[in-house]
Amino acid sequence: MLLFSGGILAVGIIVPGISSSFLLLYLGTYEVILKGISTFSAKILVPVGLGTVIFGALCVKGITYLFEHYHEYAYYAVFGLLLGSVFLIIPPLQWNWQLLVDLLLLLGGFFLVFSLDKRKAGT
Repeated sequence: MLLFSGGILAVGIIVPGISSSFLLLYLGTYEVILKGISTFSAKILVPVGLGTVIFGALCVKGITYLFEHYHEYAYYAVFGLLLGSVFLIIPPLQWNWQLLVDLLLLLGGFFLVFSLDKRKAGT
C-alpha cells in the first residue's frame, strides 16, 4: 500500500489539479506517511520513495504519450479526476436552511465569475 501511495504522490506532482494529499487521506495512508517523515522511518519512506520514482517515471511516459496522441481525451480525463475528487470532499446534504444559503452562495459565485468573464471578454 505504501508503494501505491508513492505512486499517488507522483501522480499528484505531475498531473495538474490532482490533490495527492486528499487521495492519501481518503485511502488512510496520509498519517502513516507523515509519521514516517517525522520519525524518519526507512520502513515507511523507502516504499513510498520507490513508488514515487517508479510510478512517476511511468506516469511521465504515459502522460506524454496521451497528450501527444489523444490530446482532448487526456484533458477530459484530468477534468474527470478533478471533478470526481470534488464529490469526495462534499459533505452529505442536510436539508435545512443552511442548504438554501449554500445554494444561493453557489449561484451567486457562479454568476459573479460569469459576469466578470463576460466583462473581460468585452474589453
